[in-house]
Amino acid sequence: MAKSSKRPQLSSDAAAPQSSPTARAARFQGNMEIVITAVAMVAIFLMVNYLGNKYYYRRDFSPSQYFEISDKTRNVLEKLPATVTVISCMVDPELRLQVQAVLKEFKNIAGDKLTFEEIDPVNDDRVKVENLAKTYNFTGSDNVVVFQMRSRSKVVYEGDMVTYSPPMQQPRTVVEFRAEQQFTGAIQSLMEERPAKIYFLVGHDERSLSDLGGLGSVGDVEARLARENITAAPLSLLTNPQVPADADAVVIAGPKVRLQTDEAMAIGAYLERKGKVLLLQDPFVTSGMENLLQRFNIAIDNNIIKSPVGSSVPSRATIDHYADHPISRAFKGQYMTIPGARSLRILEGADGQTSSKITSLMETQSTNYGEVNFAQNPSRFDEDVDKKGPLVVAAAYAEGDIPGETQTGTRLIVVGSSTFTSNTATSGGIGMDFFINCLNWMLHREYANGITAKKPLEYPMGVSPLQQRTINWLALLIVPGITMFMGLFVWYTRRR
Repeated sequence: MAKSSKRPQLSSDAAAPQSSPTARAARFQGNMEIVITAVAMVAIFLMVNYLGNKYYYRRDFSPSQYFEISDKTRNVLEKLPATVTVISCMVDPELRLQVQAVLKEFKNIAGDKLTFEEIDPVNDDRVKVENLAKTYNFTGSDNVVVFQMRSRSKVVYEGDMVTYSPPMQQPRTVVEFRAEQQFTGAIQSLMEERPAKIYFLVGHDERSLSDLGGLGSVGDVEARLARENITAAPLSLLTNPQVPADADAVVIAGPKVRLQTDEAMAIGAYLERKGKVLLLQDPFVTSGMENLLQRFNIAIDNNIIKSPVGSSVPSRATIDHYADHPISRAFKGQYMTIPGARSLRILEGADGQTSSKITSLMETQSTNYGEVNFAQNPSRFDEDVDKKGPLVVAAAYAEGDIPGETQTGTRLIVVGSSTFTSNTATSGGIGMDFFINCLNWMLHREYANGITAKKPLEYPMGVSPLQQRTINWLALLIVPGITMFMGLFVWYTRRR
């Protein structure tokens, strides 16, 4: 009788592993830890971005400090009384990128008080570009930046923002980048209540605006003054020897006829009332202002500045020294040549010392000298008679300024030439910039003059002969040798 064998059967409940409450709790706890960690990471990420957006610090650590914003610009942007709208219209793509970088820094400082719009003259709607050009009086091919505040506006042109290398030098490179200086000046001029009014003395055969800027440039000079928020007006003191009360400054540009006593007294009285005067006096001229200038410890020498014997232009002053002053510090490292200039002297006071109120703005090279004998031909330097260089060509006097206040204190500038602004002076535009800086300084606009132009720095990659030999040895022998040795070492160890 066969025996039936019965194998025990396992129930389905016994076959399936049971999860203990402890294991489930551990898994739940692990999942919760993952969720909490993820939430915490997202929260930290959002918090860091929020704090970074609200409290951040930007700094240009490059050696050139090309896009570093000065403290003067920061003070202007942080105190904007109204929203400034900036419209950029740039044809040059490289200049557009540089301007964008500066305006981005402006935006980061000003916040909501500055809005920025960019118009591309090449790709944008031509009608839009033409309307903008018509509104602000520029051509569609110009590189300009427009600043608007309330109902006022100002246009900054490419020539104001950047100075390029001479045309014969190819490729064209940027010598100076003055965007920050010009943009800050534009914004500050929009903040002023009214345009500054500067009177130009007439009646003594002075230089006109066209003479100041060069032949046929009267429109350019007037446009430049308008961009600086300056209104020019003629002033005659012959019939009424009194400077108008609304005069922010007076310019006496190269008079060829001596001022009458009443006129000089009117200028002196204006200076005593904390007035501002710019005198440009050429050689061979007695202006009638000499005695008045000595009251401010400035004297004008009766000479003409000459170049060394053998120079192609003998009657020329070559300027190579500029004072650390709001008018002149931006021109350091540059040269300006002025035909027809005379030297100045800064006089000592009663204490035998020169006054700290006077600054020598421009001085010539040591090779220049002041020729006293005008009839001498050819001209030569006479040790005991002529004045040896370097010679002072421009000086500034300032007194009575009150910190935090504007339009206070007498300011006087004397330049021994009226030709430095014209196209006869081989100054590459420095002369007119110097003239504009003089006006801005007299108007207490140091916010623009004190911001120096940026100079691009080049970093050439040069390799010395020793470095070249080292590179050759490394590339051809040492690195391949080390690689081969390591390969043989690995092969030998695996073989064993």
